[in-house]
Amino acid sequence: MTFFKKMILTLLLLIMGCSTNNDVIEEKIESDTLALFYETGTTNFNNGKDSLDEVVWKNDSVTSLIKVDSSKNDNINIQASNLTNEEYTIDSNNIFIGFMKEVEATNNNDKKDKYLDIITNKNEIIVKENSIAFLKIFIPENTIPGNYSGHIHITKNKEEISLPINITVKDYTLTKESFTYELWQYPYSSYKYYDYNEPFSKEHNEYLEKTLDLYTKTGGDSLTVSIVDEPWGHQTADAYPSMIKWYKNPDNTWYYDYTHFDKWIDLSLNTNSFNKIKAFSILPINNRLGYFDIALDKDQALILEPGSEDYNYIYGMFLSSFIAHLDELDIFDITYIAIDERAFEYIESTINLINQYPNKDGKILKISSYFNYLPKEIAITNQIHDISIGESVIQKNLKDIKPFISNRINNNLSTSMYTCTDQYPNSFTFSNPYESTWTMLYALSFDTNGFVRWALDAFNENSLLNTDNNLYESGDTFLIYPGEDSPYTSIRYEMLEIGLNYVNKFKYLSNILDKAELELLYNLLVEISNSKNIKTNEIIEQVNTFKHLIDEK
Repeated sequence: MTFFKKMILTLLLLIMGCSTNNDVIEEKIESDTLALFYETGTTNFNNGKDSLDEVVWKNDSVTSLIKVDSSKNDNINIQASNLTNEEYTIDSNNIFIGFMKEVEATNNNDKKDKYLDIITNKNEIIVKENSIAFLKIFIPENTIPGNYSGHIHITKNKEEISLPINITVKDYTLTKESFTYELWQYPYSSYKYYDYNEPFSKEHNEYLEKTLDLYTKTGGDSLTVSIVDEPWGHQTADAYPSMIKWYKNPDNTWYYDYTHFDKWIDLSLNTNSFNKIKAFSILPINNRLGYFDIALDKDQALILEPGSEDYNYIYGMFLSSFIAHLDELDIFDITYIAIDERAFEYIESTINLINQYPNKDGKILKISSYFNYLPKEIAITNQIHDISIGESVIQKNLKDIKPFISNRINNNLSTSMYTCTDQYPNSFTFSNPYESTWTMLYALSFDTNGFVRWALDAFNENSLLNTDNNLYESGDTFLIYPGEDSPYTSIRYEMLEIGLNYVNKFKYLSNILDKAELELLYNLLVEISNSKNIKTNEIIEQVNTFKHLIDEK
């Protein structure tokens, strides 16, 4: 049978899902069909479609997987046409196609396997086996509502096939609602991986600009900065030095070099829009403060007990300098002292210290705190402007979490949910792809106004080959990959974006429609919030149902 006859490229697309992972590799990719479209979140390549038919909003996107049967040394190229109706056109420049790559990861059973996660920016490859590409169609904000059609063109060697795309653009615009999206950035990791001459050099900045552009276009609105060495105690493959260099003078005074901090801020704010700058931290893990002692001419470190006289003195001097510098850069109002998973008595003493150092306008620096427990001291937590609660903490405190969040809403304070190691469902390399989307809906179901995850780009030495690290689940430290000239995205990353888009769609609809019109969606969110030990098939069902109910509106 010829390629042309056999090729039924099935684009099984999930406007909401974009993934392949876990079971994809476990089931190995077997099919008798030459080419098919598949749901982005699929882990089963036995069923596909020969056309793409989807409903989408303006400023939205559609994603799908394309599986092409192939053999060693086949040359495969995939292109997209413009999408048109009788009057208007969505240019093919808005359509991204990238072939995918497998990466090795160790799962929770301590078994190494390969998972289809990396999305390259290459739409033509010479393959050794069956190949899968990722398709993403962006719908510009100024698109006129209506029905649009076009084709995906696949060339294998010299044979061709064309598969239809039919998109209905509704008269809704996807906007960023009151839901924050925060993925911690690790700029020193890409500096080390690519062996640039120095951090924040011209070459390094060119790469960082692409990373930040990807992150902010997805919806990222928070910038990560380090204000002490290793604020998390070296939890990643590469060091995370302070962007502010601390120097102890011979007379026991302190000097602070803001060179890297200023370069990172300048790069980030000149090319992107951030609502928050999270400064980690005057409560570093292990209470360790690294600095350079000028009199001794070498690096030194102090262990400072939070609340102690030495702690208050040394960090007090720093806060005076730091706050003045924030005023000088006109970024005081969007900067937060960030505190990650520290004991409550430490947090309370730090709040008391920060309150002693107002800025030039008499304002107090805001605080952002990430809790791996549910704090009970409401009078204190109401002084924390931005709180994030771990997914596993929410699961263990279903009775108390909603009153906690409700109180913060009533006080105009922000509360988000975060995922990281030892929490499930999650976005590890071996996680079922739908888990990423589901975690966004889980955060929404408790009326939080944001989602946080570490880490965006804390690479290991061989990130394109293996996502393992020494401390945490495979893939826990990065959601994107270091590409040849720009970062590669991943199925995990795309599935998070799909979840974010559906959260924002729900919030938009809830502002313009009566609650009765969204009754089924509200009921589903209650079901999601009550989930305990949820199984993969239940996750997939809840995600698909949520998508269907949104798309009906």
